[in-house]
This record gives sequence, C-alpha cells and structure tokens, in this order.
Amino acid sequence: MKLRIQPWFTDSCTTFLNNLFKWYPQCVEDRISVLEFGGGNSSIYFLQKGCRLLTIESDDSYIANVLEICRSLGFKATTTDDSEVAISNFHEFDLTILRASTFEEVGDAVFDRKKWSIILNDGISRKDVIEAISTRRCSSIVILDNVEYCANWGKLE
Repeated sequence: MKLRIQPWFTDSCTTFLNNLFKWYPQCVEDRISVLEFGGGNSSIYFLQKGCRLLTIESDDSYIANVLEICRSLGFKATTTDDSEVAISNFHEFDLTILRASTFEEVGDAVFDRKKWSIILNDGISRKDVIEAISTRRCSSIVILDNVEYCANWGKLE
C-alpha cells in the first residue's frame, strides 16, 4: 500500500524537495541520508522518496505510532536509546529512531561520524541543533521547520 504523505512544510519547500528527489538520485550512487530532529509525516514522506533516515524523537507514544505506520508500509524500522548504536546500525534500516529528550543525549556523533544529505530541525533543542549545524559548517540541505515558533527553544540570535 502506498500513501501519498506530504510533510507539513511550506509549498515551496515541498516543491524544492520533490524536484530534488526527481533528479538528485540519478546523480549519486548512495541513498539520500536524512538526519531528522522530530519525526512524523516528514519521516514517511522521506521514506517514500527512497531516503534513509535517522530520526531523533522524544515522545514514546509518537515513536510507537511512527514505527507502526512505517512498518505497515513495508519499511525496515528500529528504535534505540543509544546514539552510537543508531549511527553504527544506520545502513541496516530504512528508518532508525533515536529516543532522546535533549540535544546533549544525542551527542556529537550524529554530526561527526556521518555526512547528511538533508538535516531537518523540527524537534528537540532547536537552538542547539542550529548551533551544531553552524559550528560544523555542515554541507547539507538544512530545513528549519517552524523556525518562528520559539516557545520551547528560545530566541535565535
């Protein structure tokens, strides 16, 4: 069964990504890798576009829901509390969910041991994630979802 899932991004962002997925995979041998802070519709969207994901999520019931949907659609998915395990097993699954409540729990390994095609910042510790992306000068497409919503992460400088 194939659902047409759209992420809750702006129309122009979705159009850009759809064009990227149409042409980019023909130019590279590896699957597009996505580091996603905050899972949901975007996780399913990326999976259906052929990406491999590491999603960082803090809500256990939400994790269970995303895993159930992804598995029912035929994707190989797992979850862990250990960032080292998540990184080392990344290529064995379509979706790996790393359970973490703060950016400190994630650690630098997600940036230091893997190059990401796309980084989506729509979850925990948004300000810390933005600072980590900036500090490391990640050569990734960066999506800052709901960047105007700062109630849970403070003002951007």
